[in-house]
Amino acid sequence: MVSEDERKARCLADLERRRHFRVDVDIVAVYRTPDAEKDRSAHVVKLGLGGARLLLDHELPVGCQLDLVLPPLEGTHARELRIPAQVAWSTEEPTGGGFQIGMKFLNLEERTKAGLIDRIVEALG
Repeated sequence: MVSEDERKARCLADLERRRHFRVDVDIVAVYRTPDAEKDRSAHVVKLGLGGARLLLDHELPVGCQLDLVLPPLEGTHARELRIPAQVAWSTEEPTGGGFQIGMKFLNLEERTKAGLIDRIVEALG
């Protein structure tokens, strides 16, 4: 049987080897831009160490920097995960139901990377 730490180490090695590897997720998160007075809701549908894909009801300009805030994992004592990010691309949904936003994570601290790995491992089941 593989230990949880060994599983996480293997996942990290795989994620680093596949620079743009993402997993499907379903996370209700929030984000805040530097000039905003309040958080806005975001639906995270893809997640990896390098970035994420969000579904929003509005467009964000390419280059916009923000903090993406993921909620704590259920059943843990972990805190929310605040991730500095930048909009890499934005496309309107063909059905007119909002926008897909590609995020690039910026300057991840080791603690933030560890939190992302925990969420990716959880998504992989």
